Amino acid sequence: MIVVDTNILMYACVDNPLSPAAEKLRNLDPIWSAPALWRSEMRNALAGEMRSRGLVVEDALRVLDKAEGMVQTLEIEAHGEIMQLVSLTRCSAYDLEFVVLARRLSVNLITIDRQILQAFPALARPLP
Repeated sequence: MIVVDTNILMYACVDNPLSPAAEKLRNLDPIWSAPALWRSEMRNALAGEMRSRGLVVEDALRVLDKAEGMVQTLEIEAHGEIMQLVSLTRCSAYDLEFVVLARRLSVNLITIDRQILQAFPALARPLP
């Protein structure tokens, strides 16, 4: 099991240059988890695809369905932990939800976010 951020899910669900790396990761570790926040972030990323690249609503909904099937969505109550990490890093509170989830599950967080990779080198790993 690993925690993946929304970018990794996006690469796994929408064809782009990093899709093969996301597929390889999926083959290496098929059990993906993420905090519920991923849904809002994914909808926002797909909104950008709709506006800039002409992605149609039906395709965006298919991507969301595909992502739902790829990830275990876990609710976390972590106000204190997240705000403590905010005080120690330059990372966004949004990104720190993924960090806290990975910590609680004692698994790695796979991300391309440089701030997260730098701030949490023992926990965060780049997309292979």
